[in-house]
Amino acid sequence: MTEVRRAPRVAVAMLILCGLCGTAAFGAAELTSERAQFRALLSDAAAAYDRGDPATARARLLDAERMTAAERFQGLLATAGQAYDRQDFATARRATRSAESLLNPWLWLILGFVGQGLFCARFVVQWLASEKKGRSVVPVSFWYLSIVGSLIVLCYALLRWDAVFILAYAFNSLIYVRNLMLIHRPRQAAAAPSQ
Repeated sequence: MTEVRRAPRVAVAMLILCGLCGTAAFGAAELTSERAQFRALLSDAAAAYDRGDPATARARLLDAERMTAAERFQGLLATAGQAYDRQDFATARRATRSAESLLNPWLWLILGFVGQGLFCARFVVQWLASEKKGRSVVPVSFWYLSIVGSLIVLCYALLRWDAVFILAYAFNSLIYVRNLMLIHRPRQAAAAPSQ
């Protein structure tokens, strides 16, 4: 496939990916709401135990336990409940913090680092290409790394529901695709007469 044909396909793929990111944004908003609800249940349980109302605390922990089917998660909630029953508040708090940490899986953090790494790698590519030519140049791979890196970081920002990063990366890829179209336009014009 020639580079002339590749630019429109990259643009279409990017539009599809942006649509998927938009869908992920709605899912992230729902996940953020569930996370807030879960934290509220754990907080209510702790407050109920603090005021000496173990029945209400147990009910809140059971409500939180029903929000997930993960055995480890349920085990942590059970540990927290038992620790509260024994008046071992330090253990109970550690267990609830561990349960809460399961809501923020490492996978999303790794995804964010991969996206940021690709986005930063574009500068290394540009620097190496400039050193090789002995003048400042921007290779085509710079724009492809820019697109991929910014879309991955945008997905991460949408999943974390981080408004600053969403705003920073939401429209970058459109500019990168436009630059690729401008780069490939002269090559397309040069290839047309020979065909």
